[in-house]
Amino acid sequence: MAKVLIVEDEEVSLRFYASVLNKAGHEVLQAPNGLGVAGMIRAEQPDVLLTDLVMPDCEGFEMIMALRKEKMGLPIIAMSAHENYLSIVEELGADFVLHKPFSETELVQAVAAAVAKPA
Repeated sequence: MAKVLIVEDEEVSLRFYASVLNKAGHEVLQAPNGLGVAGMIRAEQPDVLLTDLVMPDCEGFEMIMALRKEKMGLPIIAMSAHENYLSIVEELGADFVLHKPFSETELVQAVAAAVAKPA
């Protein structure tokens, strides 16, 4: 299966997403915000990035723009409870979006779609 890096500042949500993806057979890496994620991506080589958009220190918007500026081509799934943010983030370089709250099935399907996306 895939190696998924989850960037989420809410600990309960982070544990839930990790549990769902582990149960689906994925390897999960975790980060509490976008600080240092580019280095983590270079070191760990995840297949997919799943990120919240609104976080302290380094928001998902900033992180996505920085990753795309560095030409890091891994698929990015952006998630937010703010639906208007999700349309903006697609323009910034996210490949997929998830509107919170979403189901376990939607999460697993989004990761599967991201993994299957041609490079």
